[in-house]
Amino acid sequence: MIDVLRHTIREMLLQERVFGAQAFVYHGSRTEPGVMIDLLTSNTFKPGLGSGDMYGKGLYTVYDYEGTQTSTGGYGDYVYKLRVNLYGYISFDEDVTVLIYGKNLRPSEQAALTGAPKYVVEVLQKYDEPDGGKFTSQRAGPASKLIRGLVKGLIFTGGNDGRVALAYDPATVTPVAWKKVTDADWTPVNREIVRGSLEKNLHGGYVTSKFEKPEEDDFFLINKVSRLPPHMRVVNRSLNLVNKGLERLPDNLTVEGDLIIDFNPIDSLPAGLTVNGSLSFRNTSIAELPPDLNVRNLTIENSPIQELPSGLSVRDLKLIGSAITSLPDDIRIRDALVIKNTNIAELPQHLANALWSLTLEDVRGITLPRSMNVPGSFVVLNAHNDGDVILPDSLSTGHLKLHGNGITQLPNNLSVDKTMEVRHTSIRSLPSNLHAGGYLDVGNNPQLTELPPGLSVDGRLNVHGTGITSIPADAKIRGEVTGLKR
Repeated sequence: MIDVLRHTIREMLLQERVFGAQAFVYHGSRTEPGVMIDLLTSNTFKPGLGSGDMYGKGLYTVYDYEGTQTSTGGYGDYVYKLRVNLYGYISFDEDVTVLIYGKNLRPSEQAALTGAPKYVVEVLQKYDEPDGGKFTSQRAGPASKLIRGLVKGLIFTGGNDGRVALAYDPATVTPVAWKKVTDADWTPVNREIVRGSLEKNLHGGYVTSKFEKPEEDDFFLINKVSRLPPHMRVVNRSLNLVNKGLERLPDNLTVEGDLIIDFNPIDSLPAGLTVNGSLSFRNTSIAELPPDLNVRNLTIENSPIQELPSGLSVRDLKLIGSAITSLPDDIRIRDALVIKNTNIAELPQHLANALWSLTLEDVRGITLPRSMNVPGSFVVLNAHNDGDVILPDSLSTGHLKLHGNGITQLPNNLSVDKTMEVRHTSIRSLPSNLHAGGYLDVGNNPQLTELPPGLSVDGRLNVHGTGITSIPADAKIRGEVTGLKR
């Protein structure tokens, strides 16, 4: 057996023949050959320093080289030609699947054939059928979020990079040649250097979860839910119960991570529920929250809930398409409040200095606390009618973003520490002595014809789409000014 293996290695190194599922792939990099080849052959390559890891951390290569960003230097001046054993890869490209496995197996069938965990097989069954699209990345993308690191690699075609082979364990590839993008010829890699790497390549082994764990480790998946045990505690994990036909949860349930119960027929939450992460329920029949609810972050979307329990304390609160019209006077929100397409009449006065960020989108007639201080960001989007959002005097915030022609004026004594973006509104003037600590963008406000005296902007200023023709003599603008009407 050893003699056969040695003969095979010698033949492959000398003639570059392809055996079975062996293939050549190409990787673009800024790293010089003396470093990169050592990283690959010594099993010390660490992903994450390149262009991204959308499908998981690993070595990204293309198996159809010409015309790709790799071939034109999009990922660096150097290109490495690599030999890889694709057996064990999950292929979403049918023509390549036939080359690897001898017939066109579905992704879940490939996983079962190569001994992948049962969980991986079950996940891939959801992505077995082609969707008729040109790019198989549309199936490989969502699948990768659940199986990354649990299989040897992925084969797919993407709109940006073309035909991709992603190795989750870079030690399974063997560098055979390299060149600069501008070179015509390849420089072979010394055979003795790669001999050990090629032997491992031929055996086909790989290390699972080498750089990261898939989302399966973050979400405790239950496929058939009818009843959970009382006093159940989910430790160091989240509980994902989306669209499971869930009708009830046990009393005194504790989830250390997130609890997601979207799209279920459940109509109530249990007593003693504790969620130390985020509680999310969208499109359920839950009509009220238990008074002893203990949750860190709360998202309510498309829900019949009309009020929140008194004394509710959360870090983040998101109300999206909600029937809630008011917040409890004693509610505690320690970080972010998002209200979207929800008609809250007013915010309690004590929130004036309690929120880190506030986002209001598609709201109608909301009254805000006096003298608000929001250190993070204050955002108002799609304010279409005058009176949708009345900005309070002495508003102070880090980042201000206002969009919508329903915004007719800015508050007196406005203070913005960093960036300020006020676009597509009906404002006619800016407050005197306005100071923006970053850039100031007041573009596409056609009724704005002049800038205030004493204006100070630490970054760039954009007035495109306004009637502004000049800068006040006492203005201090440190960056570029764009859009002045001539």
